[in-house]
Parts: sequence; structure tokens; C-alpha cells
Amino acid sequence: MTGSPIVTLTPAPTLDRTYFVHSLEEGGVNRADAVGEELAGKGINVSRGLHLAGFKAPGVVPIGNADPGVLDRTGSSDFLIPLWVEGTLRVSTTIVEKDGPTTKVNEAPRPLSEADWNSVVELTIKTVKDNGAKWLVIAGALPVYKSSGNYVDLEPLFTSMKDMGVRVALDTSGEPLNYWARRGLAAIIKPNAEELASAVGRTLTTVGDVVDAARQLCEHGIECVLASLGADGMI
Repeated sequence: MTGSPIVTLTPAPTLDRTYFVHSLEEGGVNRADAVGEELAGKGINVSRGLHLAGFKAPGVVPIGNADPGVLDRTGSSDFLIPLWVEGTLRVSTTIVEKDGPTTKVNEAPRPLSEADWNSVVELTIKTVKDNGAKWLVIAGALPVYKSSGNYVDLEPLFTSMKDMGVRVALDTSGEPLNYWARRGLAAIIKPNAEELASAVGRTLTTVGDVVDAARQLCEHGIECVLASLGADGMI
């Protein structure tokens, strides 16, 4: 593989399975008109988008070894670097009704053993080094450790990237975002308005509130906060 300025890591990938139906009968038996599958997760989406645009951005993903054909089946083998872990791949189910609503059911991230997570970290560092990358994008939900239930530790990645002069963009949510935003180790974070409000611990009702909250996170060491505001755009 030739070098790439960007490497991504999706700590908790998901198999997006979409069912297309004419109408959904709740509590009944429904037949799908069509079914689609895609390997997804925020980091994977970044790698796929850049790949389709003609730019190499290899993505590291821990994937359950119960479905060894998933990369080829979803057309993902050209840009993803898998670390096969014990177990299954989580599934996110979408039901799209013709001329009706869309319903989603997302499974929680699969827990990982400490050994598997350490292997993910090592593979990510190796991939960054092999590509001479300048950016690591860590994106999507974070799994927890099987043994403790605590979220996996990103500190070794931040430390290694700093030592290599590689900047990190972090796009996650919930407790992990709140914690790592205050640590100030990422160069860029990309919360939405709700996530940003959670990170600073207060309600944001105006654009000025959003700007103030983003600046507060920058005071922790974040270089840039990209706050997505839905229909109101991005700051």
C-alpha cells in the first residue's frame, strides 16, 4: 500500500442492514421488497468517501470473526484493514417504508478484551507509520472492555501520535466525548449541539452559546471544535 496522509480507526464498526417494505405491519409478519448491506461506522464512512473520491485513507477496524466474508460482500476490502476478533459483528437495522417513516434499531458496540484492544492500538500505530500519515481520525462509538465495562483507553493512541507528530481528529459522543474533550489531546473534535452541550454541562440555546462552549473546550487544548448544528449548519 502506498502512503496516505490520513488513516482512520473505527473502534466499533457495524453492519448496516436496510429492509425496504411497502408498509410495516406492527406485530405482524412483513416481507421485504429488497435488502441492502453496508459495513459502516464513522471512520469507515470517512475512508469510504475518500476512497470513492480517489484518495487513499486506510481504515482500521476490529471485526468479529464469525463473518469472515463481510469485507468482500460489502465492497470494503480495498480500503479497510481488519483486526479479526472473537465474536460477531454488531448489526444496525433500518426499515424503510415506501411513502412512510424510517425506523432504526442499533445494537450497542461489542465489548472487546484488553488483548484485542491492545492489538487494535498496535495495528493502528503500524498503519499510521507504514503510510507516513499526518492525521489519524478516530470516529464512532467506543466499545467497553469485557472485563470491567469501562470504555477502551485512547491514551496510548494519543501518546503515540504525539510522538510521531501526527494530529488526531476525534468524532465520538457521550461519556467518552466529555472525557476526551476535557483532556484536550485531540487536534479536532466534531460534536453536534447536543453533544457539545453535554461536554460543557449546560444548555445551549443560541449561536453565541455554541461559540462560547466551543471556545471553552479549546481552552483545554483542542485546536478546533467543529460544531454541527443540523439544519443550522456548522460552526
